[in-house]
Amino acid sequence: MSGERYVLSLIVLAVLAVSVAAQDAPKTEFAADIRHYEGVEPPVIDGFLDDDAWQYPTQGRLANNYNGSWRVMFNPDLADDDPAQPGVVEGSDVPYAEEDCSFRVWTLYDAEYLYVAVSVNDEELVTRVGSDEEDGTTWYDDSCEIFIDGNHNRVSGNVNSHPEEYETGGQFVLTAANARRDAEAGNPTFGPGADAEWYGVAIDKADFTGFDYEFRIKLSKIGNPERGDVVGFNVAVNDADDPASDTNDYQLRWTGMAHQEDTYGDLVFGRRTLTAPLISGAVTIDGKMDEPDWAVADTQKGGIPYGPFEGTSMPRDLDDLSFDVYVMHDADYLYVALDVNDSEIFTDNESPGAEDGYTWYDDSAEIFIDGNHSHTPGNSGETGIGLGGQLVITANNAYRDANAAEVGEIFYGPADLDDWYALTTLTDDGYLAEFRVKKESVMTPADIETIGFEIAINEDDSEPDWEKDSGFQINWCGHPHNEASYGDLVFGPEAPVSVEGWELR
Repeated sequence: MSGERYVLSLIVLAVLAVSVAAQDAPKTEFAADIRHYEGVEPPVIDGFLDDDAWQYPTQGRLANNYNGSWRVMFNPDLADDDPAQPGVVEGSDVPYAEEDCSFRVWTLYDAEYLYVAVSVNDEELVTRVGSDEEDGTTWYDDSCEIFIDGNHNRVSGNVNSHPEEYETGGQFVLTAANARRDAEAGNPTFGPGADAEWYGVAIDKADFTGFDYEFRIKLSKIGNPERGDVVGFNVAVNDADDPASDTNDYQLRWTGMAHQEDTYGDLVFGRRTLTAPLISGAVTIDGKMDEPDWAVADTQKGGIPYGPFEGTSMPRDLDDLSFDVYVMHDADYLYVALDVNDSEIFTDNESPGAEDGYTWYDDSAEIFIDGNHSHTPGNSGETGIGLGGQLVITANNAYRDANAAEVGEIFYGPADLDDWYALTTLTDDGYLAEFRVKKESVMTPADIETIGFEIAINEDDSEPDWEKDSGFQINWCGHPHNEASYGDLVFGPEAPVSVEGWELR
């Protein structure tokens, strides 16, 4: 990154080590606890993904709106093991388009069950195993497979050589015709009753573009995970396009390999969370992030390996679009910095200093605050002064806060009286955005310790055309404007890390 940046040499080494580890870390999905929502009943397992509960996944609203979620598709321009590859294929062929084979994943849990919804795009229905059959050759049909490593011990090699692993997970399969397979989960009990260890239903989509699968797996079957626990997790979809053949064409997976626990992703029971340390030093919002206090900020990565994405295209690699987020706070303000990797900067729609324009058509950074931590579902949730909303800065410093409050209720600027301020600077590999948000302007009550939080980074890879048809958006946790999907930001105590001994890098 260009520009002056002050760093503590030991911290630099630690950050580099974390960055390398994060690059190799498994994909991570988050399951929201629906018990937190008064009056919300668990989803009915019938294959119809229209239950109210499906508005509360951390990945974004499902019911009546398929935005958000883990979107799994194959990009033939990327290697299977490329970090920006949103899906892995194994077989004699690959999907020719998203409508040929792709899928989305949502997860929820309550005191007894894990719920998984998988919506599959598939142009051709091919099933051979009868709907009343169990433990047949389901992998040769259009089908969906859920893999769970409940004790998270990541056994290497084929897990079916370790049948003791079935005690806390295994493979749970449904075909599009509702045949099932669970032999590789130890033949657990199946059915709609409360005592059954798992149940699932598949159904054709109403528009005949594929199939929806709804799974319910008893927590006692997968090791009784609680909030904060992590289990291994993977989803695979088999696509059989030739009715005359007796095999499938390929298998599309969220990540890793089938039946190999050490390649699975992670499923975390709870929301993605950042803990902002308390600082006492002054922070100047100039888009440079050069104050020593930034060294103690909590930090995480964003991009296709780490969260949902939406758009008509996808990143070519992590240099094309990804980001690191940093958060900290003092007595009066929340500070957020976004170090964005973006190989091409386009800001052709809004001029510097412009207010409330079409910022999403330009390369831009958005933060979303659920200031009363309500996790309200819907297209916009609750907004208004004291409740948070959307705050946006483009790579050339146009800004937007029209969806943060009623007109005239929130003010942008560097003065102490202003509600928020943000600036960006260009770097060698993209741009850096610094935000300062006055706590009393977006938090209700004023002493709240945890708020809802989300980040979205818009990519504009096209020449000026007032269209976002060649761009996309990556998200930190959930889906913009849908508070139910946001992660959590905790206002933590003073950071224990010393920042003495700084020197210019």
